[in-house]
Amino acid sequence: MRVVGPMCDAHVHATAGRDSGELAIGPAREHLSAIGAGRVVVVQTAADGDDAGALVRALEGIEVPAHGVVNLGAAVSTPLEVLAAAGVCGVRVSGLLGASVSAQMLRDAAALAASAGWHVSYYPMTADEWHDMAPVLAGVDGVVVIDHMALRTWRVAAGTNEPAFRLLLDLLDGGAWVKVSGAFRRGCPPGWDDVIPFVRTLIERAPDRVVWGSDWPYFAFDGAPPTPAGLRGWLERALPDEDQQRVLVDNPARLYGFAPWKGTPS
Repeated sequence: MRVVGPMCDAHVHATAGRDSGELAIGPAREHLSAIGAGRVVVVQTAADGDDAGALVRALEGIEVPAHGVVNLGAAVSTPLEVLAAAGVCGVRVSGLLGASVSAQMLRDAAALAASAGWHVSYYPMTADEWHDMAPVLAGVDGVVVIDHMALRTWRVAAGTNEPAFRLLLDLLDGGAWVKVSGAFRRGCPPGWDDVIPFVRTLIERAPDRVVWGSDWPYFAFDGAPPTPAGLRGWLERALPDEDQQRVLVDNPARLYGFAPWKGTPS
């Protein structure tokens, strides 16, 4: 890949396990180096619940330019100035680990995000939930990011005209952002190339509002985990040459507020 400026991995968890609060900052740095990413967005794990401590410590110790996304419960229970000082710029709502998502939760997240100047990140768990929450998201007066392409709600075999995927396209038409991460969770190994038509469709729809993340360290995934070479190879196949700069460098810089970069091509 030929991009000018540091590539951003916009979805990394910096804990040792899905249910562990133990930090894995060293391995996270090694992962970023291996894939060639010079910027990172650390996303708080669902298991952290209302405790933002691990996220804050990870942001302070990751040693590359970093921003963070905090769970709604942790954002409510932690002073916003503490989170902002650590680099948090988004609040997340998801039904991971069996949590129930409601329209009110999304509205609360939107209100908190508006007060802090952040974005709302949302990861739907089922097609039914997605169908119910998409209209709520469409009414949010602020920046909304859909994690992992909402991939739990649609089927690769059904193609890009499946209603759940069309809902995502409708939200993009309304100004939402999407994170084209987690292809390995939905696509067929070894290359997950069957997900590429979905990625290309999203980029065609909103080329300036698409970002990418690895989802390292691949919690709750029973298959062979992606390798750095596998991730980079997939990015080269999935992202047209003219879109690599936007998706990997320019768009995340705008969305997450990274400082302007000056230097030589990476």
